[in-house]
Amino acid sequence: MRICEFGKNDRECVLLIHPSLVTWDYFEYVIPLLEKHYHLLIPALPGYDPEDDSQFCSVEQTASRLADDILQKGIRYEEVHPRYGLQELRGDGPRGYGAVLSGADGAGAP
Repeated sequence: MRICEFGKNDRECVLLIHPSLVTWDYFEYVIPLLEKHYHLLIPALPGYDPEDDSQFCSVEQTASRLADDILQKGIRYEEVHPRYGLQELRGDGPRGYGAVLSGADGAGAP
């Protein structure tokens, strides 16, 4: 499974998992905003990667393979903060998504 990485390795590591029926580039518009503050891991899930003809088998098999691939990169489980879709992100936990991207909450970006 291909895992696309963005941002710096010394930042909080966030795993973004795209929804069904789309590819990893579902996040193309938020990557430039989030990579400034996070180390992003975005897997190209089996069956949804145009560069790989792998087939989706099961959620369990995909999760197990993803976990193995992340460990092979030397990243420990407790260092990864998984997100599904475009769940809100901020350095100190979930907050309003628009506020995170624009700094509109007065605190600025993390």
